[in-house]
Amino acid sequence: MTKGGSTLKSYRISFFLIFSLFLLWCLNITAFADEAQDAFTLGNDLFQQERYQEALNAYQKAAQLKPEGSKVYISLGQTYLQLGQYENAVKSLREAIRLEPGNDMAHAHLAVVYLLLQD
Repeated sequence: MTKGGSTLKSYRISFFLIFSLFLLWCLNITAFADEAQDAFTLGNDLFQQERYQEALNAYQKAAQLKPEGSKVYISLGQTYLQLGQYENAVKSLREAIRLEPGNDMAHAHLAVVYLLLQD
């Protein structure tokens, strides 16, 4: 084999390794997204059952796995509200608004929390 052929083979191996790592990275992101969605769905189910502390735990896990989603912070805010933890509700709802400034639901829930804090 010539020196040029050896170099080409090295490039192919390097490309294959880099491409393989990229695919693994993509699959890992998908797994995190699925796990975050599962935790969020569990939180919704628990919230509907009025099991607020357990719902809070599930939502917190979802937020850790996918912190860029505003819906989970709205759900955290609602749950903190149900638990009477108004300051934590404010923090979560402000984060939801930071992530999605036009989310009317987050603004509405934050207004409710502020009204409750005035009492």
